Amino acid sequence: MIWYKHLYIGKKASRRRFAILQGIRQKKIQPEVYVITPPQNGNNVLDIYPSAMLLLPPYRDQEHLLIGVAVTYWEALEVVCQIVDDMYRTTGCFDWRAFVSDCSDSSDVVDFSDCSNLSENFGFSEHNSEQNRLDEDGAEKEN
Repeated sequence: MIWYKHLYIGKKASRRRFAILQGIRQKKIQPEVYVITPPQNGNNVLDIYPSAMLLLPPYRDQEHLLIGVAVTYWEALEVVCQIVDDMYRTTGCFDWRAFVSDCSDSSDVVDFSDCSNLSENFGFSEHNSEQNRLDEDGAEKEN
């Protein structure tokens, strides 16, 4: 499992963030937990999988970059919406590779080749559409 350093987490998932992330790392079945990954198919922008799907034989042997985590499918859709919104605002297109390369820190993705320092590289910041779009007074920010 490879984690995006600025992991997107839904509102409900953020309440149980530690338990959910530990469950994914320890390969436990977690009903209603969904993970968001880059597309397996070149025609998609992002993929949403139930976390239990990563435990099935075709998927468990593959390395997956986890971009986001959500509880319930609807929350996963909201998180994907936020990721795509950030992606478009940053790059002007819907290309995940360009989004990562345009980030100010080139180490936003944990190195694929070296998983021995995964615990050192693991970090996340909570991306929340309401936090990103509203200022302290609750008014919409101008971009």
